[in-house]
Amino acid sequence: MSGPRKRRWLLLLCGVGGLVVCLGIALLYLLGYIYWHRPAIASLTTRDPQTLLATADYLALLGNWQGARPYFAKAERIFAERGDRRNELYAEVSCVQADVEKGSYAEAAHYLNQQFSDPAVQGDARLKLRFLTVKGIVDLNTNTIDAERDWAEALIIAKSLGDITWQTRATGWLGILDFVNGNSSGAGAKVFSAITQSMWHHDIGAQIIFMTYLADGLTEDGMPGRGLAAADRALALVRTNPYTGFPYRTYIAKISALTALRRYPEARSLISSTLNHAREAGILAAQADLLRAAGELEEEAGNDDRAMDYFWQTAATASQARLPRIVGEAMFSLADLLRKKGKLPEAERCLAQGVDALRQVEAPYELPHYLAVEAGLKAAEGKFKDADDLFSQAADLVSAVCSSARRTVHLRERCWER
Repeated sequence: MSGPRKRRWLLLLCGVGGLVVCLGIALLYLLGYIYWHRPAIASLTTRDPQTLLATADYLALLGNWQGARPYFAKAERIFAERGDRRNELYAEVSCVQADVEKGSYAEAAHYLNQQFSDPAVQGDARLKLRFLTVKGIVDLNTNTIDAERDWAEALIIAKSLGDITWQTRATGWLGILDFVNGNSSGAGAKVFSAITQSMWHHDIGAQIIFMTYLADGLTEDGMPGRGLAAADRALALVRTNPYTGFPYRTYIAKISALTALRRYPEARSLISSTLNHAREAGILAAQADLLRAAGELEEEAGNDDRAMDYFWQTAATASQARLPRIVGEAMFSLADLLRKKGKLPEAERCLAQGVDALRQVEAPYELPHYLAVEAGLKAAEGKFKDADDLFSQAADLVSAVCSSARRTVHLRERCWER
């Protein structure tokens, strides 16, 4: 998944120090637990679809979707041969999560929205939960409003099923969406809860996910040393199990921390090795995130021309993967660099493309700011009517966000009551 640049996590994560100590103790305990409780990985030669599905689900929970895909795909074929439509759908939608890492998020979102209305999905709580958890990740990259609905409903269903793993994960993803959408109230508590609960229930995949986002938050909040420590702790968790997937997102969090610490040679080396791996594996989303990280590093180091080159590559790769949020962020970075060089018309074009991209992801908390920046560029060029129109759009968006806040709180209260 790719995440937005501006996350301010620590306003509500006051217990980070205690969490780190607890994680250190839990890690030692976890090593022993994993050694004795690691399930056997089935051979792909088996014709037992339930055995294939069990292995696939295990790998997927560890975040190893590429490793899980051949198991899901073979199980899907066997279920189809046997006329088991329910399990065929379960395996099919699971393949989507693996495939989207190499393809188009927009196409995946379209497919999921179509299939989600299937009576077979709507009438089976466990199958519906799988659809929602896949949709929740895809929509996070294409439409954050839909993603919030996905994870809120997933939490309700997980509670009804007594599924602690997905209760914990849905809670954590709702916390992340709170930060993405600018709703800071209660967000830190949800992420903190997801980390601690996944520790006690031995969910390594969830720990890696949410520790990685914690690392991002620490770095964003001006504590890159702690961010680096959190990223390294997540990487240590990866090393506890040989079946975890390649931790692209965690390496990106580490790169951000190294960049903020001005440890540029280390950051560049890590970008190079991780980007090579992503290119060999054909993982477009990871490539886009790594190219953006490279652009941010070079901008931080004062190498504006190199930074611009990386941001152009970021936009091109993200466009190929149909990831409008990353396209938007790359174009905003380009606009800022062009503005500093006095190239206002080019900056204005980049900013307009970034705003168009953000409109695709329904990002009402971010759009007003960039509309105001675009208005400022219009005014600097003497296009006062255009500037006034953009300021009016920004004001309307702020008003709409404020009026919808009460509805969002209402939805959340219903979700947590259940």
